[in-house]
Amino acid sequence: MLCAALLVVSGRAFMPRSQPPARGQPLRAAADDISMPMSTNAMVYAAARSVRAAVAAGETRQTVEMFVPLLPTVKPEDLDPWPGGLKQMCTVALPIARDLLKGAVVGGGAIEERVLSADDGVVQLYCQGETPKDDAMMIVFAGSETFDDLVDVERAVGPRPLLLFNPQFSTPADLGLFKRGAEKTKSFFGSAAKLADKFPTTYCCAELSVRSEDVRLVHEYDRGWRAFYVDDAEFDGQNMITEGTPLPLHEDPLDARPDYASLETLVRKKLKLPVYVRRMREAGDDGPRFLR
Repeated sequence: MLCAALLVVSGRAFMPRSQPPARGQPLRAAADDISMPMSTNAMVYAAARSVRAAVAAGETRQTVEMFVPLLPTVKPEDLDPWPGGLKQMCTVALPIARDLLKGAVVGGGAIEERVLSADDGVVQLYCQGETPKDDAMMIVFAGSETFDDLVDVERAVGPRPLLLFNPQFSTPADLGLFKRGAEKTKSFFGSAAKLADKFPTTYCCAELSVRSEDVRLVHEYDRGWRAFYVDDAEFDGQNMITEGTPLPLHEDPLDARPDYASLETLVRKKLKLPVYVRRMREAGDDGPRFLR
């Protein structure tokens, strides 16, 4: 709803449904351990649970970092898995974002959406909740070209939840020479030095390369961070949430997001030999993979 009758956000009118959705089953309590989701549905479920927990704790401005599965046509040797850029990636990300928002909103029903930038895949999503205070907005791939739209949406949303799905900037400097010092930028960031100060990451499921190892970083709100790796013998660098067995890089959850140096230390401690040495030894013992 975002108001009792009608709200216009960035030129879009959102009319409340005549029959608000009934309250759905509450999300199950989180397990004691943070696990690596092994399917898109599991990732979306965990993210929705985390967003709800953060909203319940008063966090109405959030960032969610979601892994976007590669298309089945992508091969390990492809230099760029997304030749169409964010516009192509959005075709896969948008259904994930819709499911996440609907699951995170209490009584969430149909999703209204508005394309802010077709070229950059930036989409504004709105979900009406059981009560006006449960309504929520999400911006998918918010970037510098649509920053003004984000500022307008945030003002309109007020105290209700606003989520950023994989934003494409992190500091005012990322917005470019002309926008980083603009009044809208100053008013949006306020005293925050970076986006994470204003929109903290409440869920993360990301893949990154650390010393040529495929590392997976997972975070749930108020439950810490956990890093995993996958044995290179069973993972060729494709869809991380469906391939390979995730193995922990450390025992207890980390209180803060680890930087690259910290992850590299964990990798070196867990995996004594670099991946290229292991593969050379494997090839020496069993022959090249393509001949097996």
